[in-house]
Amino acid sequence: MFLLKSVDKLQFAAGMEYRLDLIGKDMEGKHSREEIQGYKVVSDVNYQTLSLFSEGFFDITDKFGIDLGGRLDFHTRAFMANPKIALVFNPWHNHFFKLIYQTASNNGSADNYEYNRNHFDPETGDIRTGPSFERSRLKPNSYTDILPTVPSVEELHSLKPEKVRSIELTSTHSIGDFFTITPSAALGQVTNLFGWSQVLFRVTTIPYLISLNCFKAKSP
Repeated sequence: MFLLKSVDKLQFAAGMEYRLDLIGKDMEGKHSREEIQGYKVVSDVNYQTLSLFSEGFFDITDKFGIDLGGRLDFHTRAFMANPKIALVFNPWHNHFFKLIYQTASNNGSADNYEYNRNHFDPETGDIRTGPSFERSRLKPNSYTDILPTVPSVEELHSLKPEKVRSIELTSTHSIGDFFTITPSAALGQVTNLFGWSQVLFRVTTIPYLISLNCFKAKSP
């Protein structure tokens, strides 16, 4: 991480993070379901993530400032870019008003992107070639789910990351030394929300969702 404080009225920080996930045989050397050789929990795969992030705050005047930030994530299965901008107004001592717009993203797990326990044949360890029962080693009954035909690996890899966009108006007011109130209102939009599809028997996306948080206040 790098922190810059040499420029008057500007505070700036930037950083980089690299992550390697070795998603393969577990520490016991089994990496299997019901300890059946070849009946994998998830495909052997390695994931890499490179993240670049920064944020800076600049005092335009004694009473008005601007906060700019952003984050880039380069994941093996997804690319995510998320900016942030905030305007801060301090008209009186111990009274702050903030208008914030920011986004956030979330990539899926290996269980979402790769072949998992629902796709492997428990007898051979190979990928199933047709529909089967959820618990194929047990006699099916009226409560047993039928697993659909296995999707292509390209279809699994096409899962888009979740995305949240929000705008918030908030303020902080300190009254004396022991009481602080922080009312706020926020409007959020969620796209590609992860959701389980019982018909497809895998995680898919809910295209669009809007949330509204009404004013609230809190005190320490």
